[in-house]
Amino acid sequence: MKSLKQNLTNYYELIKEKIDDILYDSKYYFDCVIDPIIYRTTRRYHVVDTKLKPRYYDKDTIILHSMFSILVDFVEIEKAWLNTWYNENKYKKLPWFKRKFGGFRSPEDGLAYLTWEIEQSNKVEFLSQAEAAKEIFELYDWWKNIRPNRKDPLELACYDEHFDNNKDWPLSGKKLTDEQTKCLDDVNKYQEDQYNEDSEMLMRIIKTRNCMWT
Repeated sequence: MKSLKQNLTNYYELIKEKIDDILYDSKYYFDCVIDPIIYRTTRRYHVVDTKLKPRYYDKDTIILHSMFSILVDFVEIEKAWLNTWYNENKYKKLPWFKRKFGGFRSPEDGLAYLTWEIEQSNKVEFLSQAEAAKEIFELYDWWKNIRPNRKDPLELACYDEHFDNNKDWPLSGKKLTDEQTKCLDDVNKYQEDQYNEDSEMLMRIIKTRNCMWT
């Protein structure tokens, strides 16, 4: 009797293993068919959307916006996905289509996960992860909140107070006053300062490159 029960158990285990193999193989072949479609439509990981409006841009502008677009997607999609995936209630509320085919984005969840990582700084084993999260958080905040609110160099230099574009432009052949000369110098200085700030932030992104994976 015991031998028969053991044989049945072994038989059921064998059937279960076969079914698992069939399901695994089916999923593998399904993925082989569907993945090339997904990666060309809803999950185009190889393409960077700069979020720039269609027109001509110099390459330095494209580089800046491309790299920060990557960082924003990393926070709002990948980090946000981790925050959702680890929360069973959040994950279950996601539509099946979003879980399978993408389209998921949540700035709130991304920042929540970064905040959690930063809070792990008191644990030695998570120290480097917390430091990287803090840097990514600061870069994201700069790009989304600080940089868009920078004043235009023309405004900082009070350009409109010194020039009337209807009369003073083009400037060739017209002698500038000392105030106008100083104003243009200030405009150049503010433009250079902002450009240097952009470059500094780009370098900080490059230094976090080895941490931008999930």
